[in-house]
Amino acid sequence: MRGAVRLVSLVSVAEWERHIRDSLGPSTVVRWIRRESDLDVSDGLETANVVLWQIAATPSAASTLASTLRRVRATMPTAPVVLYCQVAPTVAQLVVQAAKLGVHRAALRGYDNLAWILADTLREHTYSTACEEILAHTRRLDDRVLPVVAYCVRRAFDCVLSVDGLARAFQVDRKTLHNHLRRGSLPAAAALISWSRLLAAGWLLENPERTIASVARVVHFASPSEFRGMLSRYVHATATQLRSAGSLRTIAHAFRYECARCRVRMRSARPSVMSVSRRSIGRASVTSPGRDGDSPMAD
Repeated sequence: MRGAVRLVSLVSVAEWERHIRDSLGPSTVVRWIRRESDLDVSDGLETANVVLWQIAATPSAASTLASTLRRVRATMPTAPVVLYCQVAPTVAQLVVQAAKLGVHRAALRGYDNLAWILADTLREHTYSTACEEILAHTRRLDDRVLPVVAYCVRRAFDCVLSVDGLARAFQVDRKTLHNHLRRGSLPAAAALISWSRLLAAGWLLENPERTIASVARVVHFASPSEFRGMLSRYVHATATQLRSAGSLRTIAHAFRYECARCRVRMRSARPSVMSVSRRSIGRASVTSPGRDGDSPMAD
């Protein structure tokens, strides 16, 4: 993550405040907000990178959820919001209502590890933001293959994705995946996975506090030398050169150039080679990377 955990904690009960202090330890920077109205007059809240919101089943809780969240969003528009509550049927109704309003996650006191929940929420939010920034640099991609690229980039922060794993994620075989990427003017699956790792690394290199070794670790290279070797093969530049030129912008430019080459090769290929089984792609349904059970690979 970039920097320390800077938490704004909306807590009105002193015992909960003590519990949260003990759960998070001294490394977390906490700003305590004890009344909803304090959100309007407190300075410096915009630097927070995560919000912890204690909710309880009070007579006014249901009617004030929306107004409190609007105030949180007005002050900290980009920080993820985590609910913290005890297990009770009345609280469960509030959690469902808050989820519909747009909170990111809920943690249950006595069941969940609060420090782990906050760290995981912040990590997911950070890398989701990273993916948005990366995809913004890979503009003009075919909409049909954009979900595949987005999936590869997001997974680059978690593991080394395999071609079989990518095909399984979209519930197609390797050949169908290959044809789909080709029609979208993308490199072959193995090369796309490598490009995704480099794009993720490019985003990480934008932070001058990160070392080359730490960037290599985050995107799961076995060693810094392996990372440097892939940069040399794909981008023809060193990490130091990329940083001076703008790492993400430069890697994204190289990726777009490679996609343009794939487009030229596809157009010059014989029709028989270009043929794709529309029926096989139409049968491909995805539940995880797609939306509402529709496969991004469907025609």
